[in-house]
This record gives sequence, C-alpha cells and structure tokens, in this order.
Amino acid sequence: MQTFGEMNQEDQVTYIQSLVPSLANEFELDVKEIENVNLGFNASFKVTTSSDQVYAFRININSKKHAAELAAEAAWLQRIEDIDSLQAPVPLKSRSGEYYAAVWSELLGKELVCLAYNWIEGTIPGDEPTSEDYRNIGRNMAHLHKSSLDWLPRGNASMPRLNTTFLTSSSNYPDSRIHPELARMIDELVIECDKVHERLSAETTLQPIHADLHASNVVNQPNGIQAVIDFDDCGIGFPLQDFAISSFYLRNESSFEECVFEGYAEVASVPHFNQQDFELLIISRQILLLSELLTIETAEEREFIPKYLEYTEKRIQHFYDTGVFKLIRD
Repeated sequence: MQTFGEMNQEDQVTYIQSLVPSLANEFELDVKEIENVNLGFNASFKVTTSSDQVYAFRININSKKHAAELAAEAAWLQRIEDIDSLQAPVPLKSRSGEYYAAVWSELLGKELVCLAYNWIEGTIPGDEPTSEDYRNIGRNMAHLHKSSLDWLPRGNASMPRLNTTFLTSSSNYPDSRIHPELARMIDELVIECDKVHERLSAETTLQPIHADLHASNVVNQPNGIQAVIDFDDCGIGFPLQDFAISSFYLRNESSFEECVFEGYAEVASVPHFNQQDFELLIISRQILLLSELLTIETAEEREFIPKYLEYTEKRIQHFYDTGVFKLIRD
C-alpha cells in the first residue's frame, strides 16, 4: 500500500477528503457536500451541511500544534469576535467540548486534527491584490495587535513562542539537496537572524501575533469588510515580525509594502526599527519556509522543492551582496 507521501496530489486530496465525514460527525454536522479548497501545508475544505449551512474545515497535516495551542488559537478568535473593528472565523466546539476533532490516519501514521469554523463568504485577493487590499491588511494587522496587547489565553490554553528564526519548527538543515556554499550561508544567517530575534524580544513586549498575514489569508466580503483567516501560525512574538512576514511576499511590489505600513499607521503607531534588523527578519522567513518545505508530505509542495532551492540560492546570494531581501523568482 502506498504511503501518503508516495501519492500524487489528486489521490492525497481524495484520501484526506474521505476523512471529512467522520470529522464532521464529531462537530455534530450532517455533511451534504465537500469541496477541497487547498492542500498545501495543511488541507482546507468547504463543507455544506444538509441544512445548507457552510463551514470551513482545516485539517492539520504538517502543523504540529498540540491541544493547548489549538485552544489558545480558538480563544483569540473568540476575543476577536467581540471586537467591532475585526472580523475572523468563529471556531466550533466538537461534541467533546474542545475546539477541534481528531481522527487516526493509517497512511500518515498519526492523528490528524481538524478545526471547524463558520464559512466567510467573499473573495481572496491572492495573486491579484490592490493597494487598498494591502492598506486593509495593515489596518487589520494593527487591530490584531491592539486586540492581543496585554492579553493571553487562560487556563489550559497556551500559545507557542515564535520569536526565533524557525518559529515553532525545528531546523531541517543540513540537507543533502543543499549544496555546501548555500548551506554555509544559511548557517551564518541563522546566527545573525537569531541575534536580531533575541535582541528585539528583549526590547519589545511580546504578545500574540498572526505570523502569516498576506493576501491569501484575507477575505474581501460582499459588505466591503476584509476578514482575516488562517490563524494556524499564531503565537507569541513581537509586532515587527508580522510586518516582516507580510513584506517577504511584497519585495517585488514596494508600493504594496508601503500600503501595509500606511494602513497600520491609520490605526496604531508603527513599531520603531532599523532597516538592517528588518531585512534580517525577512530573510529569516526564507530560511524557515525552505526548512519546512524539505520535509513536507504533500505532493505538489514536494515537487516544488528543486525550484524553491534555486529561488532560495538566488535570494540569499542577493542578500549577501546587497543586505536587502528581494523576492527573486527567475
């Protein structure tokens, strides 16, 4: 029998989707229709019930969040639900009373955790965002930071610490697919990036941050309000990390990067920083994403590894030459 990692993308989707009805039952939902939305780091499905209610299911395939961290994610989303300036998914409780359900996967050899939320109708800007989309992202980022300032989840819920280069992950370096010179540069950069994370953590009040805020993790609703989705990466860090993560995806569109800062400044003061620190925070995102990609289970992501290694080498070399991160794709 094939392992999950040996399957092609289509078969992987079919397999994960076959687990949805039993997971839906744990949320006491009667499934009428299931639509795959995405299969990448995790799997997302649009689930319609027999009463035509619609929900979003996130099944954690590569995410390693444990129960206390899932509870903390739900707690922050519940806090956001009470804030007029923010909109985000509302989590559902399962029949066990937890904000998740789980099912054993023979193919993956582990328990898969599923979180369910109300479905947010609208369009995801994705690859065709506008300047206003990014101003809204900046505004939402500021509102998120205000919502989490002086707030932490209580009881058994706890958020992971994100204030390092690898966030909640472990380094997957060295790797035989990485040539020695690139490996050397990555090792040197990790040391410098960790120094910046450590120093800024000491100078800044740590608080919950989204840690993955970009144009594919927001929804423009028909009422004109932009909602923030995908809180899987959220944890305790410092606000400048959110800026750096958003800027990582925008380094070929400097005007969009400026829009994020402009939108944020309409709501709150932009954190003070020097540009060298900021560039190191951005390059740390590159190092993290390659590390996670090297061990990912999903087929299309695995197929992308050789190309992403090329991108990473060019981006890191450019950083060494200029001290500035650029999102090189050719």
